[in-house]
Amino acid sequence: PTGVPVIGNLHTIGGALSMALGTATGPATAQPAATDVPVLQFTLTAAAEPADLSSISFISNGTGNEVGHIQRVRLIRETTINGMVDAGESDLGAPQSFAVNDGQVTFNVTGETVPAGATRTYLLAFDFNGTPLGGETFRAQVLNAAAVSATGNSSGAPLAVSGAFPVQGQTVTLRGGLSVTAGPELPAAQTAQPGATNLAVHQLSVSSTGETFSIARMQVAASGTLDDTGVAVRLYLDQGTLGSFDGADTLLASGIYGADDGSLNLDLSPARALAPGSIERWLLVYDVPGNAPAGRTFGVSASGMAATGSLSGSVTPQGLPVNSNMFSVGGSLTLSAGPTPPAARVIDAAEADVVMWQGR
Repeated sequence: PTGVPVIGNLHTIGGALSMALGTATGPATAQPAATDVPVLQFTLTAAAEPADLSSISFISNGTGNEVGHIQRVRLIRETTINGMVDAGESDLGAPQSFAVNDGQVTFNVTGETVPAGATRTYLLAFDFNGTPLGGETFRAQVLNAAAVSATGNSSGAPLAVSGAFPVQGQTVTLRGGLSVTAGPELPAAQTAQPGATNLAVHQLSVSSTGETFSIARMQVAASGTLDDTGVAVRLYLDQGTLGSFDGADTLLASGIYGADDGSLNLDLSPARALAPGSIERWLLVYDVPGNAPAGRTFGVSASGMAATGSLSGSVTPQGLPVNSNMFSVGGSLTLSAGPTPPAARVIDAAEADVVMWQGR
């Protein structure tokens, strides 16, 4: 036959791009207002030809509100490959933010090429704002292959993207908070008599958000001119008339100062558990020494606390130290029989101005 061979156009087999979950899982919890929190590490591997990335879309879901709780989202190419945002690592595209809860963000990417036969690692990171109370959850993912757009650097053809979709990070739970402030019924500065017992000297408001906190110890510190050595201190759950001691209050811990202006650990046994959203009033009560000199002053500070959160582990509560008002010791008045009390005798019926008692 004539006209043979008949040769068609030359076709080039394009490359491929695969996505996989990275090996670094990142933190399971984060603090409200934390920045650059890694939520998803993933890899891209190019086969047959370099892959030029065009865009990647991510969704996030969970109990938290992406609009109200996430301030910024970054997509980063990792160089240290440790699952953390490190100095000098490059952003892909401009930072994004969610427009709707449980919504999607898309990064339009330029200048990012995965070399043929190579694997690159990327990281999605969230900046949380200070709005969350704790306990909110978030989970980021690449839903399917259509969420990744790339073209072959040699062929110019769109690349097929493969992977075990959805490619998703672990759930990140925002940690709660424990705070201590002066209570609204804080005992006012006053004068206390020597020997006064169950004197309310300090009220604390202890509040928890987002998780359960177990409080095992309260540390208090004495101040003022009174020698606090041997002064008995008790910590109560303030349940009756708030700001003053009464029989409705529940004893949490007690102790005795070992030195003047000393520090005292009040160990709670059992530890006090505060559920998320709890607010309790705690009352510190003193027994004033009977020999306390008039004019001496005393006060107390809640200076420390040993607490463990169900999400956070060991925590330092916000707000400490919290100082009481300053109290003073008043003078004493002693009433006793005089040195020459009137003798017992028979009194006439008409007798007036009879001395019955002598005191001093």
